[in-house]
Amino acid sequence: MASVLDKVTAAWNILSLSFSINPINKIIQPCPLSQKKEEVVLESTVAVSKYLEKNNYQEVTLEELKAMMPLAKKKDLEKYLPHLNTVMNRYNINTPIRKAHFISQIGHESDNLSRTWEKKNPDTIKMKDGSIIANGDIIDDSNEKYKIQKWNKYGGGEFTVLKSDTVSVTYFFDKYQKNKNLGNINEGDGRAFMGRGLIQVTGRFNYEKYTQYRNKLGDNTDYTSEAGREKLRNNPEIATDSAGWFWTQGSYQGSKTLNLNELADEDKGNQISRKVNGGEIGLKDRRDRVKKAKEVLQVDFKSHLM
Repeated sequence: MASVLDKVTAAWNILSLSFSINPINKIIQPCPLSQKKEEVVLESTVAVSKYLEKNNYQEVTLEELKAMMPLAKKKDLEKYLPHLNTVMNRYNINTPIRKAHFISQIGHESDNLSRTWEKKNPDTIKMKDGSIIANGDIIDDSNEKYKIQKWNKYGGGEFTVLKSDTVSVTYFFDKYQKNKNLGNINEGDGRAFMGRGLIQVTGRFNYEKYTQYRNKLGDNTDYTSEAGREKLRNNPEIATDSAGWFWTQGSYQGSKTLNLNELADEDKGNQISRKVNGGEIGLKDRRDRVKKAKEVLQVDFKSHLM
């Protein structure tokens, strides 16, 4: 039995014998007699498919998101769910298997929607008295003091130490410093352009590309600036949108533009994880999340594109 898409496509193909889509302005126009019928049919079929995908998006429910992220807090689920549905629709993450992979990667990268910036290891300060300050983040190293925010599981809170009392400081983000594959060329770029947003957009190159993209949409924010970086971290809409943008338009270590929907369509979870993470950190957790998400979204691989 023919599907709705098959019927609409067939009808459109008949129409396309006389009309085509202008590749520049996307307006339907009379088809030149010299144009091959096969080209018109293909062009029109793709157009209809994209239209139906865009307009038949099935929203993920709160119950489904909770089932995919059972450790997430209710307030975080409720805060991000509307943005996730908007973003998945916007970036054509619109089939069960695409959603399964996207939500699974976000779940891992954001620690179940609880973090929108990259921080899994502490900064370390060695003091002159021989003590070591760890288990926290240096959130300000201006003037003559370091301002440190302790991790919650170690009591939380903020305090300062005098720079004159320290011997050395090791930043977790030193590993990104002057990584040309990430576009980091200046001193301090590693920390400035650490992972932010739900999928941890990383590196000067991606921050610049995302700025250009958002500027074209009328958002004049410079996401390479301090204020822009904070917006990427603290604004739920932007934290989520940046994840969708990276999924379809970001760059992996200076390589060509990504389109992780294509890998999701082929169920290539390991490759997606390497593109998102840059390695294989947390690979088992990512796999487990995808498996669970497929169950929740009832992904049948044989028909996952429907």
